Amino acid sequence: MQVAKKNITEYDLIRVIGTVLVVVGHSAYTTMITETGGIEINVEYGSLQTIILLFIRLIYSFHMPMFIALSGALFYLTKTYERTFYSLFKQKTKRLLIPFIIISCFWSIPLKTISGYWQNSILPIHDIILGQFIRFDNNYLWYLISLFWLFCIFWFLFAINTSPIFISLICLICFAVGQKFSYNYFGIQRALTHMIWFNLGIIYEKWCPLIKNFMGKILYQICFIFISILIYFSYLSVFKNNVYIYAVVAFSGMGCVYIIALYLHKIKFENLCVYTIIKRYSFEIYLLSDPLNYLILTIIKKMEMLHFYRSNLFCVCIFLTRIILTIIISIIIALFINKLKRKVLKNAIE
Repeated sequence: MQVAKKNITEYDLIRVIGTVLVVVGHSAYTTMITETGGIEINVEYGSLQTIILLFIRLIYSFHMPMFIALSGALFYLTKTYERTFYSLFKQKTKRLLIPFIIISCFWSIPLKTISGYWQNSILPIHDIILGQFIRFDNNYLWYLISLFWLFCIFWFLFAINTSPIFISLICLICFAVGQKFSYNYFGIQRALTHMIWFNLGIIYEKWCPLIKNFMGKILYQICFIFISILIYFSYLSVFKNNVYIYAVVAFSGMGCVYIIALYLHKIKFENLCVYTIIKRYSFEIYLLSDPLNYLILTIIKKMEMLHFYRSNLFCVCIFLTRIILTIIISIIIALFINKLKRKVLKNAIE
């Protein structure tokens, strides 16, 4: 299928920004506790580390909805809904489910085990299975499973009725229903609550020229960012993490990234080497980077360097080091795997 290229560069820019934001978000925490495992490193934060964590909270408010919306836009752009369901199921199984299983079993779980993620668990195997494969409360790869459900759900919705009003209404109902779930069993809860973002991507792709014209006015852009900041701090202080206000915050955050992507495109940012590398390995960076943070934190703890977090200078250095190291190591591993695949394929042909 020949894919229209009118928005590919723009979407690539958003994907690269999102990938960096994911890595940044995963590089700030020192404690990650869930009901089925976790790592706890008690440190005394300096003032700058507190500001970093506030910024990370902002990133977490919109970066995954943004990826879901991007997938929705590509779903519509590539006319995925016109494929047979078997073709869709086969492709998404290969692209989403198989990487989820492989990375969870042979990368995420081993690195977390080495880092002592389940050292306080009474039944480690139970917590691993429950947290990694059923409820996903300690598996950052929940996105892959939920995205798989979203592609399947929207294929059926388009098969029934392509009306934007019908689909939007179904998405709102599913969003409300999803809020009633206590846990993200098999990725379904987050698939339901993220349907509105997948649909937002579809709507954007449908009405792209109109939206671009509106967002292209510099005054609108400045006002949008300013209002987004006000909404975010209202969300934190006034509304106390209300889930519906969160949706507004997520929309605002995505809008800001969209504006940034437009400016980066104007200055030809996509021609830079670092951009090309991150774009090429964005999926691998997402898959591989997060568990490396547990190893880094364990090393910092064993080297008795936790007191560095009291210093504003050192906490920033550790933060930046984690970002750079996890990206570089993920790319190196991806290169090694690709080389190994080529070698195996070559031997198979011979």
